[in-house]
Order: sequence, then C-alpha cells, then structure tokens
Amino acid sequence: MLMEALAFNEKIFKYPPVQYIPLAIYTLERDTMGSSNSTQVRVWQDQRSMEEDLSRQPFPLPTTPIDFNERVLVLVTGGHIDEVKYRAHTVYLVGKRIPGAYHLFTLTRRYFYKQRLHFAFFIHSGERLAWDNIVLNRKP
Repeated sequence: MLMEALAFNEKIFKYPPVQYIPLAIYTLERDTMGSSNSTQVRVWQDQRSMEEDLSRQPFPLPTTPIDFNERVLVLVTGGHIDEVKYRAHTVYLVGKRIPGAYHLFTLTRRYFYKQRLHFAFFIHSGERLAWDNIVLNRKP
C-alpha cells in the first residue's frame, strides 16, 4: 500500500488514489518496429472489427484467443504501457514513449461501470499522447 502511494503520479491522476481501480495488463505482443514517431490508441470489443483493423496495419494479429465477452483488446503505438487505472469514464494507460514501439494487450471488462469510455495514453510527465473513445457493448 505504501509503494502505491509513493508511485502515485499526481500529474496524471487528479483524485485521491482510492478513487482509481488498478487494472491488470495481459500483454499479447510488445515490440519495436522501425522508428515511427506516430502514437495511437485503438480499442476493440469484437473479433471481426479487430481483424479488419489489424489486417490493414503492420501489427500482427494476436495468436492467443480473446474472449471478447470478458475482455477488450487495446493497441498502443509509440510506447509501452506500465500501468492502467480506471475511474468513471477514463481508462488511464500510463507508460513510456518509445518511437516505433507498440503494445498489444487485453483488459478485463468487468470493472468498467460506465458505458462511454475514454482510453488515454499518458507518459509519466503527465502529457497525454493519444486516445480512443468507445461505447462499451454489454454483449459483443
């Protein structure tokens, strides 16, 4: 508990630590491809849209099956994510900016208590680099 308090980044998190739900990151792919400076966040809730979008991009399709009833799939380009916290409508993806890097991971859906969600990629300095907004499907 003390470590959590010491690591709490007040540049990103404006409310007391107890108001955020920490979410476990289940990494599927994490790598560096080239030196592109672009950053983006993409979130998928179903297999079909994930396959359509990823087939048009230079990132591999996940080889691990994803239960979209239980999880959402997140792609962050331009960095790697170290921690994820959730509060109200915002999912805070906090990590490092790494040109050309990408991080593909899943998050559990069960803690999302709002339907409209804003997934935002922040670096530790507090700067927001990219985001994606979704309306959470209750049943994909």
